Amino acid sequence: RGEAVAHGDYLFFLNPDTIVTPGWLEPLVAALAANPQVGLVTPRLMQWDQPEVLNACGHQVHLTGIVQCRGFGQPVNTFSQCEKVAAVSGAAFAIRREVFDFLGGFDDRLYFLYIEDTDLSWRARLAGYECLYIPHSWVYHDYRLWFGPEKMYHYERNRYHLLLKHLHWGTLALLLPALIMAEIISWTFVFLHNRPYFRNKLRAYAWILRSWLKVMEERRRVQALRKITDRELLQITTPHLSFEWVGPDWIARLGRRLLNPGFAAYRAALLAVLRW
Repeated sequence: RGEAVAHGDYLFFLNPDTIVTPGWLEPLVAALAANPQVGLVTPRLMQWDQPEVLNACGHQVHLTGIVQCRGFGQPVNTFSQCEKVAAVSGAAFAIRREVFDFLGGFDDRLYFLYIEDTDLSWRARLAGYECLYIPHSWVYHDYRLWFGPEKMYHYERNRYHLLLKHLHWGTLALLLPALIMAEIISWTFVFLHNRPYFRNKLRAYAWILRSWLKVMEERRRVQALRKITDRELLQITTPHLSFEWVGPDWIARLGRRLLNPGFAAYRAALLAVLRW
């Protein structure tokens, strides 16, 4: 609604649970103004109740579409360089107005909560624009790491939607073993918790099947934007998952020591064979 009445060259999106700091805006504007290929920029986000700790320095995206806060829980003075990121954080970011209009804005037909910022970022990247993390812009965010039953539904359905919209069918076929492992990980989380998670995981599958024609319509629209290859899109993904959200500490340690190296090897092999 704000975008519909805005008249400037840049749009700024802020969560209602954020507090900006003096001078937060100028570095974001400067980064967008300096390079027309930069489409979206995101600031350094700190924890509201722990200002010495990071919330996010942009988002990192796992090769299976799982989105994580980049730098979460690390000391606030880390990540001091301006860098390309896989996606901006929807809690605070700026975008060129012309890029937002060209991309058609947020996908509010098929998204409601979660990953809509990554979807916008990936569409921009597919169209040839970059997403940058700007460390000199500081914003506080009242963020809690949690994964309730309803979030399971929206998060998982949107993750599948993200992959289906942006990647070639051949890429999805090559990703299948990694995607199956991601499903095993998410089902492990479900079985360690309670029945609402189980039901909402199945709801996510059902939504994709029920909305298949709409998803394919969006896929055709997004693929028409393509100026880069899947290989370029996936080069900035990460093979590492934090696993803290899955369950007990021993599961997190097991995942980091066994599964992350496997994902790293698989990602390297995938990028080596992708030619599209």
